[in-house]
Formats: sequence, structure tokens, C-alpha cells
Amino acid sequence: MTAEHLRCEYLVNPLGIDVRHPRLSWTLEADGRNQHQSAYRILVASDRDRLNRNEADLWDSGRVDSSDTVQIGYAGKPLASRTSCVWKVRVWDGNNRPSAWSTPAAWTMGLLTDQDWTSRWIGQPTSMIPKGLNANSPWFRKVFALDARPIRAVAYVACMGYYGLHLGGNKVGDSVLAPAVSNYAHRIYYVTHEVTSRVHQGKNCIALWLGRGWYVEGLPGVSQRGPIVRVQLEITLEDGRTISIDSDRTWKTHISCMTTLRPKRGFGFNYGGGERYDARDELPGWNTAGLDDSDWNAAAEQKPPAARLVAQMIQPNRLVRQLQPRTIEALDDGQYLVDMGRNFNGWFQLRFQAQPDTTVQLEYHELRPPDEERNNYLQIDQCAAKDRQPTVFRNRFNYHAFRWVKISGLSQAPSKDDIKAWLVDTDFHEVGNFACSNRLLTRIYQTVAWTYRCVTLGGYAVDCPHRERLGYGGDGQVTMETGLYTFDVGAMNTKWLGNWRDAQNRETGELPNTAPYPRPAGGGPTWGAICVMLPWQMYLHYGDHRVLQQNYDMMQRYIAFLDSKSRDDLLRPYGHEFYGFIGDWVAPDRDQRVGPWSSEELRVCFNNVFYVYLHQLMEKIATVLDKPGNATRYREKGRRIAHAVQARFFKPDKNVYATGEQPYLAFPLYVGLVPKPHRKQVLANLEKEIVQTHKGHLHSGMHGTYFLLKCLNQAERDDLIFQIVNQRTYPGWGYMLDQGATTIWERWDGKYSRIHSTLLSIGPWFPAGICGIQPDEHRPGFEHVWIRPRFVGDLTWAKSHYDTIRGRVTVAWRKDGGKLNVKIVVPANTTATVCLPALSKATIQESGQPLDDAEGVRLVSRTGNAVVIGIGSGSYQFKIQNAEPKSP
Repeated sequence: MTAEHLRCEYLVNPLGIDVRHPRLSWTLEADGRNQHQSAYRILVASDRDRLNRNEADLWDSGRVDSSDTVQIGYAGKPLASRTSCVWKVRVWDGNNRPSAWSTPAAWTMGLLTDQDWTSRWIGQPTSMIPKGLNANSPWFRKVFALDARPIRAVAYVACMGYYGLHLGGNKVGDSVLAPAVSNYAHRIYYVTHEVTSRVHQGKNCIALWLGRGWYVEGLPGVSQRGPIVRVQLEITLEDGRTISIDSDRTWKTHISCMTTLRPKRGFGFNYGGGERYDARDELPGWNTAGLDDSDWNAAAEQKPPAARLVAQMIQPNRLVRQLQPRTIEALDDGQYLVDMGRNFNGWFQLRFQAQPDTTVQLEYHELRPPDEERNNYLQIDQCAAKDRQPTVFRNRFNYHAFRWVKISGLSQAPSKDDIKAWLVDTDFHEVGNFACSNRLLTRIYQTVAWTYRCVTLGGYAVDCPHRERLGYGGDGQVTMETGLYTFDVGAMNTKWLGNWRDAQNRETGELPNTAPYPRPAGGGPTWGAICVMLPWQMYLHYGDHRVLQQNYDMMQRYIAFLDSKSRDDLLRPYGHEFYGFIGDWVAPDRDQRVGPWSSEELRVCFNNVFYVYLHQLMEKIATVLDKPGNATRYREKGRRIAHAVQARFFKPDKNVYATGEQPYLAFPLYVGLVPKPHRKQVLANLEKEIVQTHKGHLHSGMHGTYFLLKCLNQAERDDLIFQIVNQRTYPGWGYMLDQGATTIWERWDGKYSRIHSTLLSIGPWFPAGICGIQPDEHRPGFEHVWIRPRFVGDLTWAKSHYDTIRGRVTVAWRKDGGKLNVKIVVPANTTATVCLPALSKATIQESGQPLDDAEGVRLVSRTGNAVVIGIGSGSYQFKIQNAEPKSP
């Protein structure tokens, strides 16, 4: 047994964190079955040489008799600012045999106190900043000399806007659009860079290129017309001295060749906008020590903002994948239309030759122009040529959501080699995958996963990456499990929850509908409640107890706010008459441009069932946090709300709630509102609504679909989910794909945004439904995993893997005539309960052996047509004879 994949606060070797007791995790690799860890020992040292000698000058945990491998809090010496920490772990298996030490991992501490910051905030002098909508993207630089060899150099950069750090004439690192998005009135992220190799004895130059990003007048925390920055380059010299190159008024600044184009429509950084690159203003060597900068302006010191400086503890934005154009088409008006083959969110690059002073314009579209029914969300870039030499335009401080690019101003068509583009997003790694025999279902899964990447640039999940770019809580709820099952989003979700805490009204407990919070936006109870739902899912998937503790006060305040809006135990409509109390959003044929989008009866019904659901979650969370008094209070209040909902909306003679549409049957079933004598008939009515009334289609919107899928999976009616998902006619995901969609739309009919998060809730069903990989809330973080595969529809095979925080779980099944073969792999230190369709254990073999003779397999129970089996870690091959699973 060996310890692998060491992580600190969800990250691999993070730099500059500000958690004083960071949590450490690892996975285990072991051969054979039923392998588990019986003990561990962690060593943390201040340098690698000490660690190699097993000298843990920061922390030696000693042998700890425990099976824990995740979220183990550092408990050594207090960690000061700038401390370097190198660590490794060894484990003991179930037979008390020690492993070798793991490959070392590392983290460093950032600047933990205000006193650690000696630099100043700087920006452009007011005279350099143009008035109006547009803003330049300025250069800053400082030349300094070192009289001894540097042995370590670390740069800390805090920016309100975006920045690129340059040393030695080159950009540092491969991150883009840094730092992550925040509400500048509350927090500003700083990023730590290890730059020892970039400085040398003699003359050096540190330089910055800034872009405005979300630092726009009128938004919270914005006090200047241009971006501002604070940077500290701390250098340790060979002779032991330490010097710091701090941003201050001795730095020089100059207008660059890049200008931010802000559209007249919209606000802030939304509605696209773009950039203008003027090659005539290029200045070779602007970031080198040899440049004569005597004509540059002195930087202006800025008043320090009131917001906290916080370490950016997520993966950075990166150019994740390069795309090449599929076609280049000449249009009748002398323009050219580039088709990149699929919608995505990212950067575009064009190389061209043109007459001097020629301006080339790029317009970005998610639908093919001129056929599209809307505009391009004002996503426009421009590039002015300097001379007849090739000019290269490339985005730097903005991004676009598009498939097609319309180019004007060229005298000849560009070649495919002249064009490049990149998907840009928060660079989390893929942790899950799915494929099956039904090509449509596989395509839907892949499209959902691609769309999720497109809406997560900047360290939060947005509704759409062009029109609004806002972190809506409602959208975030229905996408969170798609993210958890597909990507390593632990760090991103932790960061985003911090933005929600920032946004809460401390007096009333109210949460806005978006965070980071730039302005009022539509939503209601099912939007702010992300403060409860997201931490709970983090707990289930990662065993993250701290995320519940850290956000519990926010949760309580929000529930208290909702309580203040209730009367006689029912929530009443509040806020804006159209978008303050929405309910199920963008259901088919309910036009979002005309409000209210559903009747008051439906909105009050849905939001109050949701109100019950939140109290159920709060009871569970209070129990986990050992707050029995709170748990009792939430349980009792939830029961009172449930009673009020029953009295107001349940029609026992018809066995329906409200109008009896799909969401208003599924949601009460899922939360357990339906009295037991009525459950069977309410479920039958839901089936009728799906199969007969809507001919196998769903009839629900954003939240309704999320809970409809939850309900049907819980009721073991995944056959109905299959019927819904396998449709190619309106409304449905297959309909989108057959209409040419390459990303998931905002609405079922394709109106408005075509790169959107509202309808991504189908994502988890593929690994968690068809392949049945599900967490156990009583043993969270996949210490124990439920495996409940569903053999539905025309599927003849399906496979999925999920890299849980404890290791990879794999489920692959195949129908072979009257036999069913199921392969399951469970990681070391994890157990699983497997539900297989069989009338008796005698019809099941494992690796060719009867169940009674199979190693590490035990019969748990037999219920109905299923045999329930318990297994430990390892690889298993189950074969069920005479099993041709049928849909109910």
C-alpha cells in the first residue's frame, strides 16, 4: 500500500495560502481486495533536505491509528507568513505493514497580516485615463539592481482588475485573466508567484500589464477609473540579506497598445465588450531593463481599499484547450466568417497583413450570422495594423463566448493557419467520465460537461459567459453536482462560498441572487439557498466538515431571513413582482420576457416545498455539527411548513399538488411530503404526466428538472428518466443537439443564450443513475459508496468512473443475452454496497465463483428483485444469470 496524489486544501503544491491550519489529503494504491489503512504518519518540514532526513521541524504527527486520508488538519507549529512547508506521509495497511514514504509535496504560506504588506497600491495618473466607456490597459515597470546572487524570489500580486506579471522580459506563468473574480468591496485576491529563476545579479526589470476586467465604475468597491495593483517582490540574496521591490510612486507607467472596449449597453464587464489592439503603439522591450523609460509617467499611489486581501486558493484561469477553425467562408459584403466548429468560451487569435492604419474588426457569435435572431451580445474586438508586416491580434484582458467570428477589414481571406482559439476556464482537472451504447446519451453527457467548463471561468459558476457573466445561485444549485461528478471543483466551490458570505446582508440575512455581487438580479428563495445546498454537497462528496462550519452562520441567517417573509408557516411572495419570487425558471412555453412567468399559485407552491427541503437540510447539517437543539428546531419548523403546504396545495381527491404539473408532483414526492397512502397514486400521476400528457417529455424548468430527476432516481424510475433524455423532439437535450447545439441552451426552445447553465442538471444522472455511483451521507467523502446501477431503455452497455477524494470508483456493465456482466472497482480504504437485479444470490457469480465463495463479498439483503451485496476495495466481476433487467 502506498500514499499517492497528495493535496493541500484540494490543491496540488499550492503557493501562498492563508489557511493557518490547512487540511491534507491523499489517496491509497494497493493490490488485492479489502485493503484499508490502519494508521498514518505525516511529516512536515521547512525544507526538502530536512524532510529527506525525516526531520520534521514543523510537524511530526507521530503514528496515528486511523483510517482517515482526507481533510486532516495541520496540527504542528504555528505557521508564519512566507513559511515553506514540505510534507510526506507513510501509511500502515490492515496487517500493520508500513509503506514507503510518499513522494514529497509542498505548500507555502502567503502574507497573513496587513503588516506583511509594505507595498503601495498604484495606478495611472488621472490625466492618463480616458473619459467615457473605454479604458486603456496600462503598462507599469520598475528597474532594480541586485549586488549579489539571489537564491529565492517570490512575488505577491494583488490587483483590482486583471494583470500579467513580467520578469526578465517575459510573462511569468501560464495563467490568464488573473486574479479570480470577487466583490471589491469585501475581498481582493492576491496571487503568489515563485520567480527565483526570473531574477539575477545585476540589473532587472519587474513589469505589469493591467486590464480593467470587472473593475468598472459603478460596481461595488470601485473608486478609480482604471485598474490598480499592489505588488511585492521579495528576494533573498546569497549573503542572507532580504530585499523587497515594492510598488510605489517610483514605478513608471505608460499607455499600452491594448484598450478595453466597453459596450454602451449593459453594465460592468458583462454584455461582452472587447478589446482594441493598436499595433502602431507596440513598444518592443517595454518589460525589459534596457528600455529608456525616461518619458514614462510616474505611477500614482492610490488610496488603499477597505476590502480584505485574501489568498487566491483555486486553480488559475488557463488556456485549457486549443481549437482550430473548421471553415472560413467569404461573405458577399467582403467579410469573412470563421466557424470554430463548436461553441466555447475563450480567446481568439488572428494573424493578418493589411495596409498601414487599417482596422480589422472581429464580431463573435454563438449562432451563425446573419441567420441568428439576436445580436452578438456586443462582443467585438478591433485591431489596427502598423505596416505591411504581419500583425497578430490576441485577447488578453477579456474573453468571448462564441462559435462564429465575422471578420471585416481584410483584403484577402485568412488561412486556417492564421487563426487559433483557446477554451479558457478555471483549470480544474477532469475527475469523471461516462459513455454508453446509446450515442445520444453519450453526446448529451459530453455536451453538458463541455458547457460546464464554459461557465466556470473566474472561479465561480455563471449563468452565461457573454450576456451577464453573473454567479447566479439558482443556476449554481442545479449545476453543482454536474461539477462535482466531472471536475475537481473543491477549491473553486470553497472560494465561491466565500463570495456568498461577502454578499450577505448582515442585518437582515438576505442573500442577493448572484455572487460575487455586482448588482440586483432576478431570483428568489431558490437562488440564495445555494448557501445551504452547495456546502451540503461538498460534505457528501468530499467529507468536508469545515465547509459546513464555515458557512453555518450564513445558512442560519438566510433561513431566518426567509422566516421573516413567511406568514402562517408559508413563504409569501416578496421582492420584485416579476423576478423576486420566481419559482421554477424557464419551464417550456413560459416566456421569460413576460412576467410573472408562472402563476402565483405555482410559485408559492414550489418555493414552499423548497422551504421544507431547506429545513430538512438544515436539520442534517446541525446534526453533523453536533447542534442537537438547532436540529430539533429545524425539524419541527420543517414539519409545520410541510403541514401548511399540505393544507394549501394538496388535492387528495385528485392526488396532485397545485395544478398537477410535473415539478409540483415530483418535488413533494422527493422531500417526503406526500402521505404514505397517496404516494403510489401521486407517482402514477407523475408517470402519466410524463408518458401520456407530454408523450415522454419533461415539462419543467431549471429547478423543476433538477428535482424531477432526483425524485425519479429515488423512486427507482430511471426508466422514465431514460425516456425523457432519449427524446429528440421538443423539449429536451436531444432536441437541442439535433438543432445543432454544441453547448446547452438557456431555454428548451433555444431562445436567448445558447451557452448557459440553467439546464445542466442532467449531468449527474449518467454516473450516479445509469452507473449508480452515489455518496453515502452517513459516511461522506466516499468512505462508503452506494452502487445502484440502472439497466434502462435500449442500453446494452454503460461505463463510468469517478475519481473521488479517496480514489477512483469504476462501474461498467454490459448486457449479454440473458446475462448481465457488471465490473466494479472500489479504491483502497473504501467500502461499497452494491444493488444488483437478481431473484436470489444463487443466480450471481463473482469472478466465476458463487457469492458464498467469493473473496471479500457478503450478502447484505434481498429486497424485491434486487440482491444487495457488501464489498471492500478491489476489482470485482459480477455475472447475473437469466437477468434481462426490465423497466417497471
